[in-house]
Amino acid sequence: MSELFSLSDLSRLTARLRTDSDLVQVLLSVFIISFAVFLNHVIARLIRRRFNNPRDPELLVALVGTRNTLVGITAFTFIFIWLGEIRHALFSLAAIAAAFLLISKEFWMNFFGMLLRTVGQPFNIGDVIDINGHTGRVVDMDSLTFKLLSYSSMGLMTSRVVEMPNAILLTHPVVNHSMSGAFGFQFMRICLKSSDPIAKAQLLLEEAALQVCQPYTQEAQAWFERKGNQMHVDFPNASVRVLIESIDHDQVDLVVRFPSPVSQKVQIQQEIIRAFYSAWPVTDAD
Repeated sequence: MSELFSLSDLSRLTARLRTDSDLVQVLLSVFIISFAVFLNHVIARLIRRRFNNPRDPELLVALVGTRNTLVGITAFTFIFIWLGEIRHALFSLAAIAAAFLLISKEFWMNFFGMLLRTVGQPFNIGDVIDINGHTGRVVDMDSLTFKLLSYSSMGLMTSRVVEMPNAILLTHPVVNHSMSGAFGFQFMRICLKSSDPIAKAQLLLEEAALQVCQPYTQEAQAWFERKGNQMHVDFPNASVRVLIESIDHDQVDLVVRFPSPVSQKVQIQQEIIRAFYSAWPVTDAD
């Protein structure tokens, strides 16, 4: 009888220790979450103090990077704390693995999309990209989605935020307008009638673009040469080019290629248009 009592007491003690262990794990998990949130808040305040301009793209990169790093560390810590329970649960999960994979197909696609984004780095925070018909600046990224601050067809920033799943990176190409860095080549069309003096218009458009781009052309050329050496790519010269394209019997387009700072491409484009049309008045006499 004493042995039975001792076995019973041992069984109750084991159950109590297991319960106490689970309680410690729960409390430790709550503490880790609270500490991670607090630490993220403190680090974010310290980072903001280092930047005078709250709109600095590097500030957003630092904040998002800090948050994602803390999330990753917290997730790995949770796995370590609950490793025993996870190991026991694997036997049960093996029985429903096929159903789980079917149900969570989107989750795994988002995971592999995040993996592609992390390893391949098709874009970073602050880059302007085109994907699936949307153009915008990347303002946030996490393990499941990324967010774009949408641009209009004229290249102007709107107040709309487009949130996309990482899975879209597996099925749609990404056009990164910021890959070259501070400068890039822009293209613009000027529509003319076939009866207009095309050669004169081509010369005026080239002069207008040269006049607008002249203050930073040398800087842009040095930048393209430096990026070409880094990427082992032969970038074209930072010169203005105007090509003639015949659309149909009545329409001829002038296509101008010009360098511009990535952050000022709309402004530069508008200045070129104003300079061209100030020297090319559209009147019946012409």
